[in-house]
Amino acid sequence: MTSSACFRRMISLEKDAAARLESQGYIVFRFVDSDFPGNLFASRDDQGLFITLMRVHRPHTSSEEVAEYYAKTIRTLRKFPPPKEYHFEIWVFAFATRSWQYYRIDQDRVVEVDHAG
Repeated sequence: MTSSACFRRMISLEKDAAARLESQGYIVFRFVDSDFPGNLFASRDDQGLFITLMRVHRPHTSSEEVAEYYAKTIRTLRKFPPPKEYHFEIWVFAFATRSWQYYRIDQDRVVEVDHAG
């Protein structure tokens, strides 16, 4: 198992994200992969989410910036058939402000969403 500081920080983000989702009624599955940490699947009656977690120093300023910054990840997610029952999202933790930003990846755009509740 990898013990790098980066890996440990991602595990910490996974736990925080899972707790946020569980408080909103989701059942959360964490994918255990030491080479690619930071992927979750969350499900509840009304929807499912496949989430890729990212960590940055400063918050992003727009959806366009997110689309450019994570272009490779977004291209990979868009290769899957468009899901009807779940959504792809990128959750970004900004270290400088200790805050989360949430972005839904649609087939033709990236949209900021609110998971603060």
